[in-house]
Amino acid sequence: MLQRPDPAGETIFGNQHYAVDYFSTQTVTPNRPIVITFANLGERRLHGTGFAGDFLLSNGFDVIAVKSAVDRWYQDAPGDLFEAITQFISSGPTRSRRRAAFGVSMGGYAAMMFAKRLAVDIVFAIAPQFDINAAWDTRLASYRFGPMRVANGDTADSACRYVVLYDPWDIDRLHIAEFTKFFPTWCLSRLGVPFAGPRPADTLAEAGLMNKIALKILTGGKVNRRDIAKTVHATNRYKYFLGTACLDRGHVGWAESIIGRALAEMPMESENNLKAAQIAARRGDSARAVTLAATAVTLEPENPYMNFLLGTYLREQRVHQRALHYVNQAIALLPEEAAFVAERESLVREMEGG
Repeated sequence: MLQRPDPAGETIFGNQHYAVDYFSTQTVTPNRPIVITFANLGERRLHGTGFAGDFLLSNGFDVIAVKSAVDRWYQDAPGDLFEAITQFISSGPTRSRRRAAFGVSMGGYAAMMFAKRLAVDIVFAIAPQFDINAAWDTRLASYRFGPMRVANGDTADSACRYVVLYDPWDIDRLHIAEFTKFFPTWCLSRLGVPFAGPRPADTLAEAGLMNKIALKILTGGKVNRRDIAKTVHATNRYKYFLGTACLDRGHVGWAESIIGRALAEMPMESENNLKAAQIAARRGDSARAVTLAATAVTLEPENPYMNFLLGTYLREQRVHQRALHYVNQAIALLPEEAAFVAERESLVREMEGG
């Protein structure tokens, strides 16, 4: 077996796009399975301990880190990769250990899809996608690459416990609904955290719960949903997503009150300022919308959507040159976004008197 320069890591598999390494705590902690982790979208490093590796190792888990240099939802991961993992676990010092799989988003998809192939006992998948080509979810449209492997009647292992963490008010609920068509109810547990957003792990981390929940689930335990809800309600992210839901459903007054509290608690949070700007725009107060959106852009200048919205609010005030500057900035940051390009074309025509 090829050794890595890092004495704690051992290479199991590697090619141009994928790497699989084993990391050991050197001691076996009771009730700690070996955890197979899958890299998330954008985690393109083929070195290091992989997704959540440092956290897991520091808590007594051995880790097999599957890392990807491409954002293709493991569609082109070769069969040799999985065979190498299976052979390593079966023949190495981990052969008698229970196995868990852990991932978020793209990595959560992989944990769900490959658990049976890797004979996993426990899966913890955070906001996994069922199919990024689904017509009802365009958030990942820029990553689409053609048909992808989706779950079917043979995907689930009835002897494995699958736990999915998601926000039942977010569009992720539709992905989870698709998984439930193929995963038996007795082995699939849905841990829905309302208004946790598309990155529920971040909301739980703000509440100080994410690590505790991960440890509980990966060791086969259950979590207290009521305790989660009580603690999450105090977070800024909960207020933000609750306010967003209210605004989306036309409850502008409720949204204004909720986001107002979030903004008072965290005035330098860019998303709070931008959501307050959207509420002001809905109220018809374009001047306040510009002020708040400008603050959001100052706090997070590399966010294309914040630049875009500031541009649209400036356009409403007929401050065309500044509006064009921010729309151009949005396009520079995210050139494939058709709405940005369409706004620029419309703005230019307006400036030309067309």
